[in-house]
Amino acid sequence: MSKLLKTAQGSETIPSDCWESAFHHLNSAELKAVALTWKDFLRLVKKSLNVVNPDVTLFSKQIKRFTHLKRIDLRDFQGDLDEAIREIARSGLCLENLYLRGTAFETQSLKELGSNPNIAKNLKVLHCLQNQRFNDDNDLAVIANSFPNLEQLQIGHKESFVASSVYSVFSTHVLIMGSGNVDHVVNVTEHGIGLLLRNMPKMERLCIAHIDKSWSAINIENSIGHTKSLTHLAFVDMDVSDNLLMEIGKLKLKYFSVSRCRNYTVSGLLAVSKYLNVLRIEDANIRDLDVEFLLGRGDLANLTCTEIISNQVTSSTLLLLLMKCSSLVDIKLTAPNFKNGLVNNIPLTIDELAILVTRVLNHNLRRLDLSRCSVTDRLLLLIGWVCPNLELLDLSFCSLVTSRGVEAIFKGCRRLTGLRLRGYMKAKMIEENSEVPETLKVVSLEDSQIDDEGLDMIRTKCPQLISFNLIGCQNVTLKSIKRMVKNIKTLTQLLFKCEKVNSGELLEWMLSKGHLASLKEINLPRETLLTDTQKEAFLQHGCLIRGC
Repeated sequence: MSKLLKTAQGSETIPSDCWESAFHHLNSAELKAVALTWKDFLRLVKKSLNVVNPDVTLFSKQIKRFTHLKRIDLRDFQGDLDEAIREIARSGLCLENLYLRGTAFETQSLKELGSNPNIAKNLKVLHCLQNQRFNDDNDLAVIANSFPNLEQLQIGHKESFVASSVYSVFSTHVLIMGSGNVDHVVNVTEHGIGLLLRNMPKMERLCIAHIDKSWSAINIENSIGHTKSLTHLAFVDMDVSDNLLMEIGKLKLKYFSVSRCRNYTVSGLLAVSKYLNVLRIEDANIRDLDVEFLLGRGDLANLTCTEIISNQVTSSTLLLLLMKCSSLVDIKLTAPNFKNGLVNNIPLTIDELAILVTRVLNHNLRRLDLSRCSVTDRLLLLIGWVCPNLELLDLSFCSLVTSRGVEAIFKGCRRLTGLRLRGYMKAKMIEENSEVPETLKVVSLEDSQIDDEGLDMIRTKCPQLISFNLIGCQNVTLKSIKRMVKNIKTLTQLLFKCEKVNSGELLEWMLSKGHLASLKEINLPRETLLTDTQKEAFLQHGCLIRGC
């Protein structure tokens, strides 16, 4: 039964969870009115607490007042962390998320925290970062035994250091288990990881990094099967055997990442592929033939996102992915030798290219990231033909791309909404006779060689843009940016940091001419000095000024 609030005039008031349900139906103005008239309002609705003040006594008063807290963040707390943890342990909170950072707390404090039955039962997320007193498997066992219902755990010196999954789909949720051999702080072994896996069956997301091979009877291979709830798994810089991958294959993983690991083969990867939605491979030695083997033998019907980082794969891998994995929605490839593939090196005739298109045509692909690959205009011509529903394309630092390749993309991908060309090497991005999709809303030309003439062409051909990034474009002047702001009536976000552009003068011109009808955010050089009057004027127009 819900805990009742204090009695009023001899009768019990409404239970707190009923109040919470009622609050969900109020808008912000109504909630503000309630907060001003009812002193207990904040106590009921406050679920999260970020602690900065080092006074433990003050912290103790806060957690006694806010009895419905579910999340406490002590990463910026500079006081006695051990005592703060003990205060939580002595409270009646049903805490679900706890974030710790620092070198000043003992594992014993976590043991006391776990002795609180409410916290032991409800804690799902625990981050213990930069704790140099966390030394070995025994400390890990304390966590495993104290918090059996944990679903997310981070231990180590860095937070989410495996975060470059495809378009960061899962980057904010990846778990860290050990990073000891990098910083010599967390000396966790396979034995400790095995104990953890056996004691935490509800673990959903796990990243294991820099863990040395152990010959203990308890290890990752014979313990991974205990984590029946595991859906996301990542290995970084460690030995991963095919036998281990076979055991992992018995789980229904949705996300799997193997980064800079050793001793596994493509045959092992086949074992984990059946249920995957996301597959990330960072391996300097994986080749086109390996990818072809995986796509030909594996069950990848559920795969929607993939990222491959390798020095050996070429543009042929992209064609294989498009041709043999039609379920893919996101593809990210990082391959320095990309230009050595089929399309870039073999001069196909129009008829041969047409035959290739019929074999490779992919209607599902929405996002393609080929940044830092040696992409040619010829390949972009093919992509335009075979990926008609492409929405986002990243060609950053693809030095061989010209306006002809961009034109081919515009012609074939009529649903394109975003194009990123950071480091673009040409002065012009769009040709005069190019037909730009009406769906194009976001263009990023950061650190590019675009000039005033090229910018004017974009202004003319893309009157529907809502976001434009010109940070680091040194060949653009104030005049062309003024023309762009004046003529693109839909622009809501403008980012610029151009050597030839006086940002103060541009802002003053915007205010004086009233060209702020649509702009909601302007990112400009941090060194720009704005008066309080200017800041207030932009805010009154609903436009936020940020530094970049």
